[in-house]
Amino acid sequence: LFGYSRDARDHNGNSPYIFEKYFGLEVSTFEDYMNLIDTVLEEAKRRGYVALKSALAYDRPLLFENVGEKDAKEVFNKRGKDLTPRDIKVFQDFILRYILSRAAKLDLPVQFHTGLAIIEGSNPINLANIIREYSNINFILFHGGYPWIRETAAMAMSFKNAYIDFCWLPMISPSACRLLLRETIELGLSGKAMWGGDCWAAEATYGALKIFKGILSETLWEMIDKGHLRSDDAIEIASKILYENAAKLFGLSR
Repeated sequence: LFGYSRDARDHNGNSPYIFEKYFGLEVSTFEDYMNLIDTVLEEAKRRGYVALKSALAYDRPLLFENVGEKDAKEVFNKRGKDLTPRDIKVFQDFILRYILSRAAKLDLPVQFHTGLAIIEGSNPINLANIIREYSNINFILFHGGYPWIRETAAMAMSFKNAYIDFCWLPMISPSACRLLLRETIELGLSGKAMWGGDCWAAEATYGALKIFKGILSETLWEMIDKGHLRSDDAIEIASKILYENAAKLFGLSR
């Protein structure tokens, strides 16, 4: 989404133009840039990537409007000169939607960082329009959308292609994790929820998993103790959230 200028970088300092050298391509025109996107995505699929991930909530609001190709091309042709915030949004909105169209053809789910980051734009509700429009793509909402955990549950309840990922949430707020976990089960969404580490290091992933397993077991035991769940139901729910749902969504095998 940062191809509107060769000087543009995302919050991690990345530029899409790094892929020119990698693939031996030269981007001079808007059409060249679209071809670069296609090449990157097709190579990712060929190499066995099972999903796309967006951390755009750190760079901009998550509302992506419907924009015409002509408008995006006009922004690209400015070559980074005299760009307005509106120009950048127009370009990014179009490119994001183009990437989604390619993800649909490549059968790749899309993960979105939601919550916190640029706080005024990271509510997962902002993604409702594209989740509705791209109904043939499965969207995974990271971090339970904290602090908008109930909005995240509502999204998973409202859209068949929206899923909850609890990654980070147990560390951000164990109490919020318990609340979302319980309500996920009460709403019958245990088949649409999963846990992921979303960590750089294996040690961090292990620690995050241990924390989540503790919260999950406590929550399930409380529901069994109050007569809300049978023990075999609790085991099935734990298996779904910890492995089965993600394995099915990403086409994984043991």
